[in-house]
Amino acid sequence: MPHDATAPLQSPIDLTHAVPVPGLRPLDFRYRAGDIVQSVTLSIHNGACQQGRLQAVPILAVTLRPNAGLLRVGADAYRLRSLHWHTPADHALDGRRPGMEMHLVHTHEQTGALLVVGVHYREQPYPSTTAPLLPIFSRFAELKSAATFPPPQLDLPELLPHAPRRYTSYRYDGSLTTADDDGVFREGVQWIVLRDQAPVSVALIHAHRALVDADLRDLHFDGRETFDFQRPRPQGNARALQDRAGRTIETEA
Repeated sequence: MPHDATAPLQSPIDLTHAVPVPGLRPLDFRYRAGDIVQSVTLSIHNGACQQGRLQAVPILAVTLRPNAGLLRVGADAYRLRSLHWHTPADHALDGRRPGMEMHLVHTHEQTGALLVVGVHYREQPYPSTTAPLLPIFSRFAELKSAATFPPPQLDLPELLPHAPRRYTSYRYDGSLTTADDDGVFREGVQWIVLRDQAPVSVALIHAHRALVDADLRDLHFDGRETFDFQRPRPQGNARALQDRAGRTIETEA
């Protein structure tokens, strides 16, 4: 994917003006349902530097068992490792961010290269197939104590949009959207953001937003008693949009 070699390849970005590419490798999701969750953990990640300090970004992550799912992109196979959410969405379309975005983190079966699938959620007033997530979000926000949650049953295919024929997407090279301990947003990440959106209830978005906006002093994170609660916070847990840096965003022709 062409880009400005002198510019950092950071994520997220606005996905407008994608270029149709004939013969783009097809996506084949082979996700499972049932007893596939290893753990659900609420932890603090690092965000952008603000006033000389790294932002504190709460992330609720679901770590999956090795047999949870596989994504084939053409002949390449990627193992699904974990998933988490951002409110508002990380990526934008025409300058607008949907209410929530799910990130499905994969690693290449041979090389270990990172591939992240982004799924935008479309708000609706009534319950949807994502409703089983509501107790997870709500319980963390209400208990404000344990950093881990008993593994729930999860139906991964139901968390994806119900595409009529095949999935279409936006594809580009970028970075993770949270930083390491040195404040570096790791690059070399292949991004695939699905064009179809999954339905989600307004209640679910509100529950997740309440969780990530909670007062950190009321929460306990992995036994870290010396956490700096004065660190700056972003609005929600999404990163600011980054420069496109001349990158081509590809989509199915």
